[in-house]
Amino acid sequence: MFQRISTANKPEGNGAASASRSHKPPRRRRGASRSRKPKKAGGLSWRKDGEREQIVILSKEDFALPLILNFSAARIFLLCNGRNSLLGIAQLLAKEFKRKNYARILDDVKKQVGYFFKKGIVKF
Repeated sequence: MFQRISTANKPEGNGAASASRSHKPPRRRRGASRSRKPKKAGGLSWRKDGEREQIVILSKEDFALPLILNFSAARIFLLCNGRNSLLGIAQLLAKEFKRKNYARILDDVKKQVGYFFKKGIVKF
C-alpha cells in the first residue's frame, strides 16, 4: 500500500532539524589512508634493475618514458601487494631499517603511495 504525500503546502525549513536532515554524510576521500591496502595496478610491466636495487616501470598507457624508482620507492612498491596496509608497510620498513618510531616513515609511505596512485601504478 502506497501513501501519497503532498509537499505543496509544507514550509521550507530553516530550523536546525531541517538543516541537519538536508546534509549528506561526508564522502570518503580517495587515495591513501592508513588502513587501505594498495596493490599494483594491472597492465604494468616492470623489472628490477642493477645493483642499486631500483625498479623500472616499463609500460603504462600514459607513460611517455619508463618510470625509475629509487631504492626506497622500490621497497614501498614491492610491498604494495594487496595484503599490506599503509601502516603495515611503514611497520615493515621500520623493522627492516631498525627504526623504532615509524610515524615519519608512515608519512613518507603515504606520500609515495599517493604518488603511485596518481600515476595509476597502484590501486586500492
